[in-house]
Amino acid sequence: MLLAEALAERAKAQRRYEQLMQRLLRVVRVQEGNQPVEEPNELLVSANGILDRMDWLI
Repeated sequence: MLLAEALAERAKAQRRYEQLMQRLLRVVRVQEGNQPVEEPNELLVSANGILDRMDWLI
């Protein structure tokens, strides 16, 4: 993998991670008794996968 490709992939992963974290914050802030629109655990699993990939790239 070329350095430029790795840097581009890392930048894309960082943007995706930030988007997931914003979605996660919206999901965990629901009124008591209401169901979240998305499953928080699934978002966390996706975020952890992105972090693992960024660790590999670095």
